[in-house]
Amino acid sequence: MIGTYTPLAKFVGLVKQKKPNMLFDTVSFVGPEAFAKELKDDTSGVYVTQVVPPTYYSALFDGVRNYTASLAKYEPMIEPTFGGLEGYINTKVLAEGIRLSGKT
Repeated sequence: MIGTYTPLAKFVGLVKQKKPNMLFDTVSFVGPEAFAKELKDDTSGVYVTQVVPPTYYSALFDGVRNYTASLAKYEPMIEPTFGGLEGYINTKVLAEGIRLSGKT
């Protein structure tokens, strides 16, 4: 499935009424944390692919560690998320590309 969390959660709920053993798969774009909330934590049979590691893997990956440390420093009230980590990595790549491109 491809979409945002509210309509996909509604779709999953409707299908599960008729086919409770159906499996669902979607991509990280959905926002897995919000999607799980919309599903009211009835996430059985629902899978979300991720392009970044979980944020609790900060001991294993420098990017995760840097993201969680920066978030704690500048926005301590915001919880780390998959989408936030994806955005952080994208921003770092963009900033490095701009830096490497030089002044002209």
